[in-house]
Amino acid sequence: MSTPVTIYHGLWQNEATNKWVLTLSARGSGFLAAALVTWVGAMSIPVWNVAKWILYTVRDGKEGPKSVFHHQRQALLRNSGSPGGYAWNLLFVAWAWRRQRISVFLHTMPDILFSLVIFVAFTVAGIFVPYVYTKIGSDVLLQPTSLCGTVIITNGASTAQAAALANRYSLEQTTAASSYVDECYGGASNSTTCQQYPQSSLNFTMTDADCPFVSPDLCISVNSTPVALDTGYLNSNIDLGINAKQADSVNYRKLTTCSPVHSVPFVTVTNTSLLANASNYIPGTVLENLNYGPLFDTPYTYQYNLYSQLFPMTYNIE
Repeated sequence: MSTPVTIYHGLWQNEATNKWVLTLSARGSGFLAAALVTWVGAMSIPVWNVAKWILYTVRDGKEGPKSVFHHQRQALLRNSGSPGGYAWNLLFVAWAWRRQRISVFLHTMPDILFSLVIFVAFTVAGIFVPYVYTKIGSDVLLQPTSLCGTVIITNGASTAQAAALANRYSLEQTTAASSYVDECYGGASNSTTCQQYPQSSLNFTMTDADCPFVSPDLCISVNSTPVALDTGYLNSNIDLGINAKQADSVNYRKLTTCSPVHSVPFVTVTNTSLLANASNYIPGTVLENLNYGPLFDTPYTYQYNLYSQLFPMTYNIE
C-alpha cells in the first residue's frame, strides 16, 4: 500500500547545500557523459595548436645558424595534429639521427615530455570527466504528488472494512519501520534501503531520567529506571529532506521520556452497549481507558479495545 514516487529530472536547487543540481535519467546521463568526453577531445586540438605555436615561436626566435635536425623538428611540430602524434613522430626522427649526433635525444626529450604531458592530461580528463559531474552527490528531488498526508479509507467501505484496511496499512508501516531500524540503525550500512533518505539514521542520545510525572509514585521504580531519548535539533532540509527555502526551514527536536507506570488506579472499563453510539461498535465490545491525562480532544490518554482479537490481524514483531 506504499505510494510510488517519481524522481524529478531537470535542474533544481538543493536548499540543504545551496547548490544547483542537474538530475538526468539513465539515458540522459549517458548522452551527457558522451558529450563531455567528446568536448574534452575536441578542446585538446585548439589547446595543442596554441602550445605548439608558443614552442615553435620561442625556439625559432633564437639567433644563429640552425641545423637540419632543427628544421625537421620545426616542420614536424608545425604540421602535427595532436601532441601524441608529434611525440611519436619526433621519436622516429630522433632514432634516424642516432648515428649522426649523440646528443639528439637530449634535444628531443623536452619536446617529447612537453607533448606527452598535454596528451596524458587530456586523456585522463576524458576518462574522469563523467566522474566530475556525478561528484555532487546522490540527492534527488521527488515529483510533487497529491498522494500525501493522512490515509483515509473511502470507496464505499463499511466501518469494519475500513478498520481492517487501516489496521493492515498500520501493520505494513510498522513492519517496514522495524525492518529499516534493524538494517540501518546501530552501524554503517551500504544497503540501498539505507540510502533512500538524506540521513540513513537520525542521531539521538539515551540517558537515565527522573519520573516525568508530577507524582513520582506513578512510575514503577522497582528494577526500573526512566530513560530520556533526545534527538537534539534536526533540520528539516538536512535531516528530513523537505528541501524548503532556508527562511522556511525549521529545526525540530523530540525529547521523549519512557517509564513503566502503575495502571490499576488509572483505568476505567466501559461497556459500549451502554453508550449512545453503541451501533459503532461490535456488540459486546469492552473498552479500557487509560487516564493519565487528556490527549487532544479525548478525556483519556489511550484506549484499548478488549475485542481487538476479533480482527484477523494477528502478528508478531521481534
